[in-house]
Amino acid sequence: MIHSGMRLFTLSAIFVLTACANTTQNVSKNYMLSNASGKGLAVGSLTSAGSFADYRIYYRNMANDKNGFFQLRVNDQSLNSTLIASELPAGDYEIYSWRVYTFTANNFITVFSPQTPFSLSFHVESGEAVYFGSCDFQIKVQFVPPWGDAMVACGDKSRRDLQHLADFYPGLAKAKVAIGGNLSYTSDGFRVVIPAIQ
Repeated sequence: MIHSGMRLFTLSAIFVLTACANTTQNVSKNYMLSNASGKGLAVGSLTSAGSFADYRIYYRNMANDKNGFFQLRVNDQSLNSTLIASELPAGDYEIYSWRVYTFTANNFITVFSPQTPFSLSFHVESGEAVYFGSCDFQIKVQFVPPWGDAMVACGDKSRRDLQHLADFYPGLAKAKVAIGGNLSYTSDGFRVVIPAIQ
């Protein structure tokens, strides 16, 4: 479910908003943790109600401000969740934003983002795994202003997600996974970045 750069449109303002962030890929199925790597594993999940869209949560390294995003793209309403298992350099991180790029068969595109800043922190230790939480997206799109509705709620679904981690990554089945700091967030509003008819 994790995909590299999608090109929904070419409006320059959107590229300004996302130019510094890159999709963070999941590790291979035979991945093993290593203390010598200087990297650890960030584990979590993204879920949605099934609306066709590109769902993203953005994170950054607190020491150097390097950022990226975890992604769920829904092209099939029966596939509306993804497990995140991504390798990151050791350090302190925060999830600080989300964005939803909605699209339809008629190429109607609306971009939702949070109305106010927020921060969900987690620490990546070399050779270890950390759970940063699960974020659920509820999106409704309409074709006239205010262009729809968006709500995002993040929380601790580690019991479910860590079982999936063990099922899909045999080398991590016995790995101890730390639970991140503040996992709880519910959006208190949204803004429409750009509605566009392509």
